[in-house]
Amino acid sequence: MKVVEESPVPLNAAQIHAKLMNLMDLATVYRGMEYLGKNDLVESLVFECRERGIERYFFLKKDHHDTFFHCEECHNFFSAGPCPVDPSVHELEKKTGFRVREHQLLMKGLCVQCLSRGDVSEN
Repeated sequence: MKVVEESPVPLNAAQIHAKLMNLMDLATVYRGMEYLGKNDLVESLVFECRERGIERYFFLKKDHHDTFFHCEECHNFFSAGPCPVDPSVHELEKKTGFRVREHQLLMKGLCVQCLSRGDVSEN
């Protein structure tokens, strides 16, 4: 839990495992993350990256949620702050009567560092 709490961006199980310096095996990390998710302490997203394939990433559950940016060149996540879609979701709830329990906004593109190198394609 502490590793996820201290990270400003989502982490996959292998990253959590590495930060724990192999104090437990990877299967235990997966079971622990499943337990934390079932107890509403962490949230997760399934993400497809051309370098890493499809993986589940975990992040701390908060009273609000953040938007994340994923750089397609260096494959790092960055926090983009509180979700700007929240007000629209609340308006949709009022209009439709539907109760939204969760939504996620994840953007893909190129980070400032990769763009500044100048050797990356913007396509």
